[in-house]
Amino acid sequence: MIVTSLDIGGLTIKTASLNTETNEINLYTIPLPLLTEFPLPDLHFNNLTILDISKIYSVYDINHINNNIKNVLDNISKIIEFTNPNLKEGIDALILMGSSLSDSLRNTIINRILISKYILRKFLKDNSKIFIYTNSRKFIEERDIFSYNINREIVLTHKIGVIPFIESIGTLTDTDKNNSIIVEMGTSSMAIFPSIKHMKEDYEILKIGLFSSLSNFGFKYKLFNHLHLYTEPKTLFIDLLSMISDFDESIRPFFDKTLDLLFSGIPLLMQTTIKTGSFQTLLNEVYGDTYADESIINEYTTQILLRKIFLDLKYMINGIILENLTLRLFSNKPKIVLLGYGEYILDYITNELNLERILISSILRNKYLSIYATSIGPIIDYLNKLNLNIDVNRIEIMQKSIV
Repeated sequence: MIVTSLDIGGLTIKTASLNTETNEINLYTIPLPLLTEFPLPDLHFNNLTILDISKIYSVYDINHINNNIKNVLDNISKIIEFTNPNLKEGIDALILMGSSLSDSLRNTIINRILISKYILRKFLKDNSKIFIYTNSRKFIEERDIFSYNINREIVLTHKIGVIPFIESIGTLTDTDKNNSIIVEMGTSSMAIFPSIKHMKEDYEILKIGLFSSLSNFGFKYKLFNHLHLYTEPKTLFIDLLSMISDFDESIRPFFDKTLDLLFSGIPLLMQTTIKTGSFQTLLNEVYGDTYADESIINEYTTQILLRKIFLDLKYMINGIILENLTLRLFSNKPKIVLLGYGEYILDYITNELNLERILISSILRNKYLSIYATSIGPIIDYLNKLNLNIDVNRIEIMQKSIV
């Protein structure tokens, strides 16, 4: 059986395809903005822009898939085919989730189903089942979806897969699962779950991720918003960390490990250069149009400012984690389970909370499984409902890159 998950975000499309016979899984993340900068063999992104790519989220009728929209979706389909060899056997079950938004929640679901079926049309069989995965971990069949109230529980579902992923880790004790707050940081957002035991309660999604613009954090600094991630590196969290690691040896190991995770999950990033030492550039954004000159804008004063920004981020994240811990009545001293692309940075940030931390990459046979939790979790959840229990540690990653 081939079970595939497709996570459609505003800036990335993530795929996972598990062959239940071999326990092999293909995984890949497509960072859409980068495809316009690095044209790939046999793909035709040369004349496309970010605006062209963004238009794929405004298509609600198959007849409107034409011209550049068709070009973008066809290229995405080729990338998925190349990086997911399991698909050649045909998809038995397709699980859809995501964080993309159209002009309404209902239209978002219409769009998500439409472009997913178009992208994967070559691999869908007559009897393929298509499900919408919800935040309550329900699997709603495509044909039934509009009999439900289309709300955020159905539309914004890109993080909930973390829970079945954690549940399936055999090396994690039930006590740890039920008495730990779970924190996952991805490329553009972070989720805080109030432990497995408390999962009947809401969890929190924050716009804090490695590729989040600092202007999203509501700081008092004057920082500009940017059109998209990845290609505007001046105000990205990962670049802030890069600059700080240049003069703070304590953070360098965590930063280097984070880059390793990013390059593993998003190989196209290896063709970009994360800017380092861009002190003047960052200060120009922070100060804006002021009378600041070289007498106060120098390497030393910039280091102080960068550290101030990072400490504000650190206190913000720890404050939110502590608030979530306080709201739940844990029977014993709670632990923190960390995973995702920002796992190592979260380890560094939460060190001062004086709580035991469990890094998922350290307890799994393949440390890179941590970054794919949101894509693997829904597949595991689906198979569990078929009484096909999967231990994450036994899954073999078969990753094939286009670069």
